[in-house]
Amino acid sequence: MELNLEEQRLIAEFRNLSPSEQGDLMSYAASLVRRRAEAGGPQGGQCNVKQQSPRPEADKSPIFTE
Repeated sequence: MELNLEEQRLIAEFRNLSPSEQGDLMSYAASLVRRRAEAGGPQGGQCNVKQQSPRPEADKSPIFTE
């Protein structure tokens, strides 16, 4: 998995924390995910994407070309 410089720095900082500090940070992150789920927001690092126009491949009728 390729990580950018900031992601590598965050992982290094996390590894430097004590086990209790790591647990506190993970608990806080879990609480943020629960709050977002309760508010009806996207979960799991996902975002809502608005569909701009209907996709022709999703139509039930076949598309014929010459």
